[in-house]
Amino acid sequence: MIKNYVLVAWRSFLRQREYSVLNVVGLTIGFTSCMIIMLYVINERSFDRFHSKADRIFRVVQNLPANQGWAWTGGVMPSLVKSEFKEVKKVVSIHCATSWNAKRANAQSYTYVSYEKDNQEAVAFEETKIFYTDPEFFDVFDFEFIKGSPGTALKESGQVLITESTAKRYFGSDDPIGKTLKLDNFLPVTVTGVLKDVPYNSHFRFDFLCSFATFKALQKMPTTSEFTSHWWPVVWTYVLLDKPESAEKINAAFPEVIRKHRSAEEAKLFVPHLQPLTSIHLFSDLQNEINPNGSITNVYIFTTVAIFSLVLACINFMNLATARAVKRAKEIGVRKSIGGQRKQIALQFFYESALLNVMAFAFAIVLTEILLPLVNLLLHQQLALGDGLLWWGLAAGIVMVSTLLSGSYPALYLSSMKPSAVLKGIQVQGGGAGLRRGLVVFQFVLSVTLLFCTAVAWFQVNFLKGSNLGFEQHRVVAVRTGPSVTDRYSVLRDKLLQDKNIESVTGVSDLPGIDPGWGPQVEFEGYNPQEFPFIFQQFVDYDFFSSLNISLLEGRTFSREFSDEGKSSLLRNQFPAHEGRNFVINESAARFFGKTPAAAIGMPLRLFTEENGELFSETKGMIVGVVKDFHTADLHSPIRPTVFTLLNPNENAELSYALIKIAPGNFSTTLDAIKKSWRDVNGNAAFEFSFLDEDINKQYWQDQQLGDVVGVFAGITLLISCLGLFGLSAYTTEVRTKEIGVRKVLGASEQSIVKLLSREYLALVMWAIVIALPLGWWIMTQWLAKFPYHTSMKIGLFLSVSALAVGIALVTVSFQSIKAATLNPVKALRNE
Repeated sequence: MIKNYVLVAWRSFLRQREYSVLNVVGLTIGFTSCMIIMLYVINERSFDRFHSKADRIFRVVQNLPANQGWAWTGGVMPSLVKSEFKEVKKVVSIHCATSWNAKRANAQSYTYVSYEKDNQEAVAFEETKIFYTDPEFFDVFDFEFIKGSPGTALKESGQVLITESTAKRYFGSDDPIGKTLKLDNFLPVTVTGVLKDVPYNSHFRFDFLCSFATFKALQKMPTTSEFTSHWWPVVWTYVLLDKPESAEKINAAFPEVIRKHRSAEEAKLFVPHLQPLTSIHLFSDLQNEINPNGSITNVYIFTTVAIFSLVLACINFMNLATARAVKRAKEIGVRKSIGGQRKQIALQFFYESALLNVMAFAFAIVLTEILLPLVNLLLHQQLALGDGLLWWGLAAGIVMVSTLLSGSYPALYLSSMKPSAVLKGIQVQGGGAGLRRGLVVFQFVLSVTLLFCTAVAWFQVNFLKGSNLGFEQHRVVAVRTGPSVTDRYSVLRDKLLQDKNIESVTGVSDLPGIDPGWGPQVEFEGYNPQEFPFIFQQFVDYDFFSSLNISLLEGRTFSREFSDEGKSSLLRNQFPAHEGRNFVINESAARFFGKTPAAAIGMPLRLFTEENGELFSETKGMIVGVVKDFHTADLHSPIRPTVFTLLNPNENAELSYALIKIAPGNFSTTLDAIKKSWRDVNGNAAFEFSFLDEDINKQYWQDQQLGDVVGVFAGITLLISCLGLFGLSAYTTEVRTKEIGVRKVLGASEQSIVKLLSREYLALVMWAIVIALPLGWWIMTQWLAKFPYHTSMKIGLFLSVSALAVGIALVTVSFQSIKAATLNPVKALRNE
């Protein structure tokens, strides 16, 4: 019996090739969309689950009032949680010589690593994936060793573990064990082990793993000393609990515990909290993540769109199947007249649906494999077709659901035909016309909504990239100045300025438009110490404001004619203090201080950091200038109140980049000259540069990615919807063939028939547009609300999307309308 069903289904496929191919194409597109998104969702939800103790690993984060919180803690946190909570079995902290804000490496967060072999030229790279951690790291996390032992690899200072790809980069095919690398051109470290590359589905990824003893040596600290600060060094702290349920108990106790270790004000502001390891990638939106995280919102969006893509393909199947009801009516009538039961006929149509779904699934697997490289490029992922039981189980489930969904309505409707009516020649009208039209409207509502969202996202990304940030960002080369070369910055600057193709050179601690700076506390006239005020601070060179064409509103900028640098000293022979160090502020800072730009000139300020009443930095001075607001960070954030201080190149933490503004013309020649000057001054120190405007635009890659993905699915759903519209037009033309013949015999022109047939279809599309545009407007209004600066949705956008949708629909239905209008009426009426 099953063989007979399959054989009949195959014959039906061959007999109706045109419609069968349309069905297969639609289902293939739907399956491909579903499989790609399924791979994406599985990958996103797999982050950090490869660790055997993942359910018991938690990260210590800090909750802040009226703030999104911090992912980091101070260096004292590991010993604090270990001593206070018996439920904590292991504690590991990570100091990451990489990004401070998970978007870009910050000033002091990269390291020059070099390797010299047999007096040959050193192999040197600027590395941004160096971790410093505790020897217990491998007691908590599972990273596979290729060479070396986890028990001894990080016990001493001067030891480093490297990944497999890093070993090839520095040593080629040589055995790396025992080889010596230099950090920042002065600290030698010995390779004691090689690890497999960190899996992509880890929320942190590293190339080097050093002991904290090595970090202390870099900081010129005793290697046996303990960290005692809640502010320094910035670490990411992870705990291994005795059982997952202990996290709730610890979180409840944290507010009381932290009051024993911090001042009352700090304990109220910074409350530690345990965050599950497996929730970090998708659910954590804290400041200062190690790496950019994913978004559960994007997962929901992509999943919903993929489901709709499959549903739309199934709707097409139903519409195309009922469109062919006229052709199948006599077949069904004969089957029933010779004893065929409705159940058997319905089952036959389910087998036909299953055959087409299985064929489409096979094509979808091939298409998915072909498209995955492009998808990975678009999504910044490393997706691959799965080989596990979960993946194939989900795939089989999708095929079964699609078979039932797409085959149910045709099977129930076609099997319900009365054989007496069919065999007497009574025309089958195909019930459920309203349902079919409603489904087509639904398809176009979704398609036009996605099309509108794509257009708004495209305009927003271009708005972000093209906005005036308040400073000159073009023709500016940013050269990173590592800690080992900061003392030669002045020599480099003077040498570069000798080149006629270089207009200016200025040093900065933070890249404008990208890095907002750091946030010390601030004292000013009339401030309330109970409010614990913070402000952003950046260090800049004398010519910073003039080099980037930043407008001065009041006072003056830094000048060599004045002693703007002040006098420096050390607190407790260790921490920096400055007296008489003048400040330039932006407009937002003047408002923050409750002053107009003119009134702010001459106002004294005190910037400081303290912990439990003990100072760790202090800078006193007065405001000498106010500049016009410009964007110190990306456009996802409003302009921050910022204080600018004249940098001291001899203090490593203050100088991070040299901004070199080059003249229009031969950029390549000028870059070669800059590189030569760098070599002349800094020897073999790694030369790393980028263009400032490109770095600024790269910040919006996630917005660009979301827009691109939604755009792709808008195209997919539009294509599937057009197939559905084609199916409905085919059905209508089939039913009205004789009517069209009569109209032509009575003198109707082909143009009038095309207009008659197209009018109904375009009405459906217009109804869809009327529903979709307000829906799209509401969705994108919510999305744009998260941007302090955003584009506007003008009437031209609504008209353009509407015109595009109508145009595509018109092209789709024209094929069937013209075909019907040009049909010889004799053929249509010969059976009458």
